[in-house]
Amino acid sequence: MNRYLRFSDWVNRTAMFLSVLFLVATVAICFIQVVTRTTINYSFRWGEELTRYIVIYMVFFASGTLLAGDEHPKVEILADCLPRKMRLRLNYLYAALIFAFLVVLCYYGWQLSATSWRTMCSSIRIPWAIPFASVFIGGVNMLFQIPAMAIRNHRKIVFLDGGGKEGPA
Repeated sequence: MNRYLRFSDWVNRTAMFLSVLFLVATVAICFIQVVTRTTINYSFRWGEELTRYIVIYMVFFASGTLLAGDEHPKVEILADCLPRKMRLRLNYLYAALIFAFLVVLCYYGWQLSATSWRTMCSSIRIPWAIPFASVFIGGVNMLFQIPAMAIRNHRKIVFLDGGGKEGPA
């Protein structure tokens, strides 16, 4: 289990590095667009479309890291009324629901990507399959984090069973 968690952490660091790299690329492209529009009254027609696809990939890469850190959005108002141990057990239900959603997301992301290789994006002239693949890649990234999330959650429950007040992070 420790090996899986270490590998999961490595995947998270790599995904966050790629997300930051994509963010820098987005800022650079937007800056170039603004400079060329205001100084020489020219705009690259591929800039906005490429930026859009980079942001989509950036979000899907970062989403796995948010899921692994239990920082994904969820409604906690009712769960906060429960004792800590019960909240941790409720995380198993959350993980199962997220897992089911991600299986559907990956399946349809794969289908969408596989069927769109012949259709080209309007200005950058790449197959639509490349932007659509972000759904599948992000889904697999998040699916990979579900077992790591469950392992960390289980360790917190075991720690509480041992008489501790707070589980390890």
